[in-house]
Amino acid sequence: MTGLRVMCLSNMYPGPDAPDYGAFIARMCGELERQGADVERVVIRTRSSGPLRTPAKYAGLTLRAIRAARRADVIWAHYLFPTGLIGAIAGGITRTPWVVTAHGGDVANLARDPVRRLSSPGVRGAAAVICARRARRRGRHLRKRVAGGADARGGPSAPAPAHREHGRG
Repeated sequence: MTGLRVMCLSNMYPGPDAPDYGAFIARMCGELERQGADVERVVIRTRSSGPLRTPAKYAGLTLRAIRAARRADVIWAHYLFPTGLIGAIAGGITRTPWVVTAHGGDVANLARDPVRRLSSPGVRGAAAVICARRARRRGRHLRKRVAGGADARGGPSAPAPAHREHGRG
C-alpha cells in the first residue's frame, strides 16, 4: 500500500471539544498510515448543529473535499449519507474514485425516502462499498434500496455495480 494517497472523508472525527467523536475513524486512518498510505483527513471535528451551522458545516466539507480530492488516489467516505454523497460529488468533479463505508445506523436510515434517494449516488458510483459488521446485518436494505437506484418497493433500477463487503465493527 506504500504511496497510496487516501482522502478520508467523514462527518465525525475527534476534535478538541469532542475527543471521542468518531474515534474509531481516527484509528482506521492511523492503521492505514501504519501500512504506508498517506491519509489526508477531510473531516468535521465538532458536534455543533443548528439551522445555520449544519448547512454551513456540510457546504464547507464539500468544498474542502473537492479541493483535497485533486491530490488523492482514492476518496474514502464514511457513512452513506451525507459523506457518501459528498464523496460522489468530489469524485465526479475530479474523476477520483471513491469508496463508501456503511457503519450500520446509516443503513437503517435508508428506510426514510429522502435519505435513501440522497444516498444512492454515493453508493451507485462507488468503486466499492465496505460494510461494517453492523451494516452487514442490515445489508438487504443496502442492496435493495440503494445499489443501482432501486427503491424500497423493488421498483426498476439500473444494473448495480459489484460491491465487496468487508470490515469490522
